[in-house]
Amino acid sequence: MSPISAAKTLATAERAISDVAADISRRASAVSDQAWALGEAANAAVDDSMRATKRAFTIANRRMQDAADLRDDVVYRVKRSPLTSVGLAFGVGILAGVATSVVSRRSGRPAVRPVRSVPGTAKPV
Repeated sequence: MSPISAAKTLATAERAISDVAADISRRASAVSDQAWALGEAANAAVDDSMRATKRAFTIANRRMQDAADLRDDVVYRVKRSPLTSVGLAFGVGILAGVATSVVSRRSGRPAVRPVRSVPGTAKPV
């Protein structure tokens, strides 16, 4: 091989190596940018879920406080007027019974299943 052709082959090989190195560098940079974007998206998702979780805990705590306040209010009202409370509870029970009876008659099923007794025993089954 002549020295000129060896120099041309060497120059061609160096250009090819340089092109491959540049291509590898561009691809590495693109991968790095994509990884950074994915990391930012993951951080944003974690931040959003943390905010949503804190908000849910705050709402749950408020609802628990509201329930405790309601319970205290009911206890106070029952202590203040116990006969009215008993009468109200009785009335609600009667209304629930009537509603159950009406619904069961419309469906064609009895509200309460009849009690069967086993022959030879006094106990109902």
